[in-house]
Amino acid sequence: MSSNTKEEIDTSMGFMERVKLSSRALHLVSGMALSGSIIFDYYTDNALHAKMSKHKHFAKYHTVFGILLFVTGVLNTFFNQNGKKLIDPVHKVWKHLLEFKLVAALFLTPLIYPLTGMFAEEG
Repeated sequence: MSSNTKEEIDTSMGFMERVKLSSRALHLVSGMALSGSIIFDYYTDNALHAKMSKHKHFAKYHTVFGILLFVTGVLNTFFNQNGKKLIDPVHKVWKHLLEFKLVAALFLTPLIYPLTGMFAEEG
């Protein structure tokens, strides 16, 4: 039998690797929870929403998962970049898609309502 040293069996991750893995896992779980809720609600003609809206934490559930999805999505963008300068023609498409995702996410969340209220007509 060979005796294993600590260096041979040490498979622990560093702090940043744990943060990256946690961020990816939170992004996937929150995306699956929200997507599943929306798809199930769509196919059951709002039965889920009608039943779950009576629960006092239903709105909080969607809010927390929505914020987690947004924040971890932004974090994952910076974690995956690793100092790359997306200048290749192939990467330019992805760069513009990321910009579009940011704008779409801002306009599809309640965070934008105060800003759009400034541009609304009064009267």
